[in-house]
Amino acid sequence: MLVSNSLFALALCYYHYITFLGYSGESSLSLTIKSETCVTVLPFLKDAVYFLYPCALIAVLYVVSLILGMNCSVFALGFYFG
Repeated sequence: MLVSNSLFALALCYYHYITFLGYSGESSLSLTIKSETCVTVLPFLKDAVYFLYPCALIAVLYVVSLILGMNCSVFALGFYFG
């Protein structure tokens, strides 16, 4: 249960982190066009840090799921195949 819930929480946080990097333009794989010009994907997006806020909720739900004994893998399998 610990490994399952940890992997689910890590995957969800990683998804939100990658989304944050994509929208903020702070990724290490920045797009350069000729003479070192960095292109911002969506320049009208300000405060892309909001995409990281769900990670705090995921951390709280992770602790709650461990306390209550909820196994995320069993829930996911029941959701898809049950």
